[in-house]
Amino acid sequence: MKIHNCFLTAIILAIAMIFACSSGSNLGTPAYAVDDIDAVNAVIDAFQTAYSARNIGDVQVLFHYNAVVGIDYDNHTSQDIMIMPDWAKSTRDVFESRLHITDKLTNRKIDVYRDSMATVVCDYDYRDPISHQVGIDIFTLMKIKGKWKIISLIFSGDGAE
Repeated sequence: MKIHNCFLTAIILAIAMIFACSSGSNLGTPAYAVDDIDAVNAVIDAFQTAYSARNIGDVQVLFHYNAVVGIDYDNHTSQDIMIMPDWAKSTRDVFESRLHITDKLTNRKIDVYRDSMATVVCDYDYRDPISHQVGIDIFTLMKIKGKWKIISLIFSGDGAE
């Protein structure tokens, strides 16, 4: 039940972040602090580098331990939401089965809200020896004790290219 409650809390937080970003209220008004945008961008750069290097430990430390990952598979034919430990195990298995991975995150749109919340929407281009996939990543981040952490990642593939 505890994992279920943490999972629901993370989902509600992610939905609230998306709603806040799209609303016309002051809550959703981005505060474009260059320092924060640069810091958030550095987290996404670190994710891209660690993921491409197949280093799940370096990927995992970028996330809050209660983070969730939402996955829209195979051109929107199935979906899954995973808690961080399950996603890390699944990703570790993929890393161990591939010789080379590249994951490029481009066309980033970064918004920072109230100096402690951020969203990043970007295109991804994932390649390994078996597949090539493109799609959209949506990251939500929160500044916790002065450090940006990924709270959720949602990615949706447009299918193999």
